[in-house]
Amino acid sequence: MLNLSFLITALIAVSSQTPNPPKIPTCERFWISTVIECGYFNTFEDFNKKLTRVFNGNDDLKEKGAVVRIVSSKFGTLELNKLSASKYVKGLMIGENYINEIPKKSLEGFTKLQDIVISTNRIKVLQEEIFSGAVNLESVTIEKNNISSVSNGIFKGANSIKRLEIRESKASNLNIGIFPDLHHLEHLTLTFNDYTEISQDTLKNIKSLKELYLQYNNISDLHENAFINLHNLTKLNLLNNTIEKIPENLFGNLFSLNELNLKQNKIESLANSQFRSLRNLTNLYLAYNQLNRLSRDIFGNAIRLEMLDLSYNNLKYLHKELFLNNTKLTQLELHNNFIEDLDANIFKNLQELKQLNLQNNNLKEIKEGTFKNTNSITDLSFENNKINCLFEKSLEGLTSIYELNLNSNNISKIANNSFKDLKTLKYLYLRYNNLTILNENAFNGLQSVLTVYLTGNKINEIEPTTFEKLPSLETLYLDHNSLTKLQPRLFKKLKRFIRLILEGNRINYLTPEMFDGLSPLKELSLADNNLQNLQGNVFENLVNLHDLDLSGNKLKSLPLELFKPTKYLDLLHVSRNNLTVLQDGIFSSTPGIRMVHFDNNQIMKIEPRVFEGLKSLLAIFLFNNSLTAIDETVLNGLDKLKVVRLDNNCISNLSEATYNRLPSLRYLILDGNKINMDELTKIYKKYPKPSVLFDDYLAVIWAL
Repeated sequence: MLNLSFLITALIAVSSQTPNPPKIPTCERFWISTVIECGYFNTFEDFNKKLTRVFNGNDDLKEKGAVVRIVSSKFGTLELNKLSASKYVKGLMIGENYINEIPKKSLEGFTKLQDIVISTNRIKVLQEEIFSGAVNLESVTIEKNNISSVSNGIFKGANSIKRLEIRESKASNLNIGIFPDLHHLEHLTLTFNDYTEISQDTLKNIKSLKELYLQYNNISDLHENAFINLHNLTKLNLLNNTIEKIPENLFGNLFSLNELNLKQNKIESLANSQFRSLRNLTNLYLAYNQLNRLSRDIFGNAIRLEMLDLSYNNLKYLHKELFLNNTKLTQLELHNNFIEDLDANIFKNLQELKQLNLQNNNLKEIKEGTFKNTNSITDLSFENNKINCLFEKSLEGLTSIYELNLNSNNISKIANNSFKDLKTLKYLYLRYNNLTILNENAFNGLQSVLTVYLTGNKINEIEPTTFEKLPSLETLYLDHNSLTKLQPRLFKKLKRFIRLILEGNRINYLTPEMFDGLSPLKELSLADNNLQNLQGNVFENLVNLHDLDLSGNKLKSLPLELFKPTKYLDLLHVSRNNLTVLQDGIFSSTPGIRMVHFDNNQIMKIEPRVFEGLKSLLAIFLFNNSLTAIDETVLNGLDKLKVVRLDNNCISNLSEATYNRLPSLRYLILDGNKINMDELTKIYKKYPKPSVLFDDYLAVIWAL
């Protein structure tokens, strides 16, 4: 069958790129060899003449057949049965016209026609027998018209149709006599309409139907026998209607159904035998309803079920045998309910389950043995529940787990060996809990973990060997906790450790021993702590450090030798401190540094050789300080420098020599100083201000 939908999409895309399309009536062979584009006709007669000429001049189109597209024409009646070249048309697209009527039997003589699309016209009524005579017609799409009524017998004489789509009409009723002649129909889409009901006779004669899409209507009434003869149906979609109750035997004859979507309705309850006949069902979507209970055996016969979505309902309780027969289940969505308790045996038969989402419920605990038999789970989420403790066997059996999310609970204690079975876990999320102490056996068994998230707890103590149980650890988020210090050699055995985030704690001093063994570390954030002084050798073990953040502390000065070991330093953040001077030599060992942040300090002086030798430097941020002058040689040799922010200081004069020798400079921002307006205007003429004052690495890279 000709894929006209794809073809029309391509045509519309190309034509929409034409800035000034011709307004004269025309029919032309399009760049795709079998397409003829016609438009801007006032009468059907003129259109017929032009189209006939195109075919007469292209014998190959007569042989192969052509796709004809009619757009932007003003004739009201489309008398296709008068089209001289009808027997050469294999595809027909009628779009964006003034057409308000297509007479009955309009397609007589269209013996090659396979696909027709009627889109965005002014048709209110679809007459009977419109498609009669198109003996090879397989696909019909009717969308975005003003249709309020579809006549009985509309498809009489066109029983070869396999695919029918009626979208975005204004019809509220599906007449009983619309579909009787469609004996070969396999795909039926009736979406974005105003249909309110499906009667027992509407679809009864379409026994060949395989896919039925009824989403985005106003269907509230489904007759018990609405789908009675649809034995071959494999997909049924009723998404986003107003269904409150489903007749008990509605799906009774849908023996072939493998996908059923009932999401976004108003269903409050389901009959015990609702899905009894659906033994071939693999995907069931019940999310965004108002279900408050489920009977024990409601899914009992759905033995091939692989995906079940029960999220966004009002469920508080799940029977322990609810999933007893669903041994093929691989994905189970239970999130955003009100579940308070789970029986320890509820998942015991789900040995193929891979994804389980229980976030946003009211669970207070994970009972020991809950996952004893579910050793295929790879993704498990309990985020935003009320769990207060992890017992030793709460997670027993999760031998294939990849990601575990326990964020936003009330966990205050992790029992020893809670994670001992989780040898395959890569990502552990424990953010926003109530942890205060990390004991030395908390992470036993986590030999494959790459990242641990502990943000937003109340951790004030970490036992010395806690992280030795995480030999594969690469990233650790300990930010926004209550740490005042770090145990010496806490991270010593982490050979792959590259990122340590400690911002938002209460750390008030650092020693070199705290970072002992951290030579692989590339990123360290100590922002927003209580640091006042730093030893000159404090970073002596961080020989591969690329990104260092010391922002938001109380530092008054930086030792000259502070960055001597960090020769690969790339990004430095020392914003929001109490620095008063930048000394010569501070960067003598970091020639590759690309960005420095010293904004929001009290800097009054920058020594003239502070940036000497930094040939890779891209950006300097010194805004919101107390600078009164800038030495004209301070930026010498910075050939790659692109951004300098000196706004909101007390600078009264800036020598042209300061910035004239910077070949790559794009932005020099000086607002909020004492420089006279004439000089400032001159500078901004050469270096226009950006619309957004970027102050981070990504923004600079994006801007440049």
